[in-house]
Amino acid sequence: MAKAVPTYLQHLLHQVRSARYTEALHYDRLIERLLRLPYVFFVSLSYDVLFDRRLNGHYPLSDLRAYIDNGRNWSLIKPHGSVNWYHQASAHYTPALPPLDLSWDRRTFECVSPIASLADIRNSRGKGDSQSWTDRYPALAMPEGPDDRLVLPEAHEKWFGHQLYSAREADILMIGYSGLDGAILDFIGRPQMKCVA
Repeated sequence: MAKAVPTYLQHLLHQVRSARYTEALHYDRLIERLLRLPYVFFVSLSYDVLFDRRLNGHYPLSDLRAYIDNGRNWSLIKPHGSVNWYHQASAHYTPALPPLDLSWDRRTFECVSPIASLADIRNSRGKGDSQSWTDRYPALAMPEGPDDRLVLPEAHEKWFGHQLYSAREADILMIGYSGLDGAILDFIGRPQMKCVA
């Protein structure tokens, strides 16, 4: 049952994205102001793509390299994964019944645009949601509380660490509920960070 949770969250949060996107206008104001900085790391701890869709208007997030592209003054890091990220499964399955033998490698994550439909994200086949099947498993962390594990491409983690620790100073905007999770603090570098409340 636990392996069905990410597919359920993917479906639920994609619906939220569709229903609430027009209400996420404050993100535009925030993004416009922050993009005046020399460089900003947007670190989203949310699985949804409300923020991603707003950034997509500034630069298309069409593949995982686009999230950390050096050709602009921002990057988007999603340590807990995203609704539009996935692992390629070895076999087709119904989203409510994922196979027990799922395995993946963080070096092989893939994504589609944050404006994609759920059918496109899942590459769904079949006659409808209840009868559809997919060979893509969502790249989302299981919501386990303060011990949520990191689910992001290995290249993103390495790139973020290198950029963050080679910078003289860094502007980071963290979005999401779990900014004090142990894995997130370790990811950012607890000893090196000076937190201001």
